[in-house]
Amino acid sequence: MTIDKAKLKALAEAATQDHGARRVEVDQNGRNVIGDGSWKIFIAWHTPDGRGKENADFCAAASPSTILALLGEIERLESDAASMRGSLKAQGKDLTTAVRKCSRAVRERDQLKAENEALRKALCDCADELQAEVICKHAGQKVEEMHPAARRLYHRDMAAVVHARAAMAKEQSNG
Repeated sequence: MTIDKAKLKALAEAATQDHGARRVEVDQNGRNVIGDGSWKIFIAWHTPDGRGKENADFCAAASPSTILALLGEIERLESDAASMRGSLKAQGKDLTTAVRKCSRAVRERDQLKAENEALRKALCDCADELQAEVICKHAGQKVEEMHPAARRLYHRDMAAVVHARAAMAKEQSNG
């Protein structure tokens, strides 16, 4: 249903404005009369469906000021709805941007994880090679059997290996 709000507003503004509370009374002819205390505004005849009183009550409630207030409320709600649609549209754009940025960040994270894993493997291989060289340098001798000076050199040479393995263990535990 389409309401011609401009026409309804013009009719309400042109109608007799309230002079007090509207009420329904029954006149001497048994008709429902709507008045505001000083004069009759509307007479509701008996209707075939027997709802003359209900029709009169409705007409009394639907005064020009009530119609104007309802039209004002409709205008406010339409304005609020338009504002909300604009806000929702902007939020939708913000959400789309955030999803794109999040997807990009996930791809970058996955790439960094892959690079990190490759570096971890390379460092592990390097530590294994360094350890083999240090052991070879000390003629495969067990640490406990080395001369104290040779043992100090062995531990110095192995410090980088120990440090690399500790860093890898720490990184692997952080996940």
